[in-house]
Amino acid sequence: MHTLEKLDLRQIQNDFPFVYDVIVIGGGISGLSIAIESADKGLKVILIEETGICSVLEVVSEFKELGILASSDVFDKSRLELLLKQRNIHIKQSKVVSVFELSERVKKVCAIDGMIFGKTVVVATGVTFKKRDIPNATLDLAIDPMMDVVYYMGKNLAVLGNNVHAFRIAEYFSPLVRNVNLILEAEVAEVSSTIVERLYALDNLSIHKQTFFDLIGDGRIEKVILDSGDTLDVDCVFDCSQPIANTAFLEEMGSKGYLSVNDEMETSIPGVYAIGACRLGSNCMSVSAINDAHIATSSIERYLISY
Repeated sequence: MHTLEKLDLRQIQNDFPFVYDVIVIGGGISGLSIAIESADKGLKVILIEETGICSVLEVVSEFKELGILASSDVFDKSRLELLLKQRNIHIKQSKVVSVFELSERVKKVCAIDGMIFGKTVVVATGVTFKKRDIPNATLDLAIDPMMDVVYYMGKNLAVLGNNVHAFRIAEYFSPLVRNVNLILEAEVAEVSSTIVERLYALDNLSIHKQTFFDLIGDGRIEKVILDSGDTLDVDCVFDCSQPIANTAFLEEMGSKGYLSVNDEMETSIPGVYAIGACRLGSNCMSVSAINDAHIATSSIERYLISY
């Protein structure tokens, strides 16, 4: 977060008449949830999504149909499009490059194609997974499970990683694929015993406490080789071992880019919130992302009362 000269709200509104109550960065489950709930409170909202809100809605709708997400209007594509339109939520497809604090009450979000001013900013950008180098460079590890798993329905899946992301993906997709192989390359530190117990109870999921070594295949992945020499028959490998929060546009970041928040989802900068998978301590569940959004909306309401 950059701090510029202290300008008061009235001066900014004279130069830039439209100042949003809430700027939401990220159009995933948490971003969509807080945009809709904030608009329901009568707040002026803009939602910025780099890949385009339509692509996000397609994924959300697809996974609702697959049974991964709850059967709720919140996850219905056509319903979402109507909700956004009815509530006059502004949608902007763009990449955010920085966030500035112009005053204690006004934030400036700089996108590649313009500037947006708001009283509050919500970071809901999620995570991406860093791609590792593998000896067999002709075969590629997948790093976007939510987009790619639909191509492997009923097939054999391997998931790399000892973090909550890997555990959640293994659990979510076990009903959709033939077999799931969860490869734990290190001791599990951040996953609750409850999740581990649920995974062990799944009939089609196997846990391997070994290190990934290489892939075998002719044009497509056919086997995973572990450091012990054991091989696993697989059709796809999701590498979730190196999750990185999508917060590079913020100067002040926490561990691995994850943003630290208080119980109100507020960061160390008043009026700036982080929700969903990009916040430190998130369990990466859809229901938790929605709960984050609800908490942050209430916090924003209280924050704006002082205006």
